[in-house]
Amino acid sequence: MAYGQSLIDVVFITCIPFFLIVYFNSKILREVLRLRTECWSTLTKLINKKQGQSQDSNIRTRAVIRNRSKRRLHLTFALGCISFVFVLSTAPYKIFKVVERHDKIIRDLRKRGASKSSPILLAEVIIDCLEYLSCSTPFFVCLATSSAFRDELRRVFQ
Repeated sequence: MAYGQSLIDVVFITCIPFFLIVYFNSKILREVLRLRTECWSTLTKLINKKQGQSQDSNIRTRAVIRNRSKRRLHLTFALGCISFVFVLSTAPYKIFKVVERHDKIIRDLRKRGASKSSPILLAEVIIDCLEYLSCSTPFFVCLATSSAFRDELRRVFQ
């Protein structure tokens, strides 16, 4: 395989989706941190509300809480979708690349004997496997942060 093709693989299969996920993840985290203080201050106002206040302000306050929590939920869902698309679109390709490398090593061994030592050939296959795993790390980061979002949303709705 040509080095140019490998560079295209690295840029379009690994880097661009990874940085898109990191960008959306940081945007969502900033939004959650901003909304957390607003939601908690609104909840505190609800708890400390005097009995004589109007029902209209109570309805408005609850609507604000619902809108913010729905917005966070939508942002979390968007990040999850992006991560699933990333993993599902790159996983077959990366698995194919690992199998292709392994097949090439076996063919080289049969045709010419061992052009490289067995540990070096094994190391190349392991590096390809690690490359695949490194491409799927944004997905696991998303799952970890999604659980944090679920905890935040659970606190808002309780």
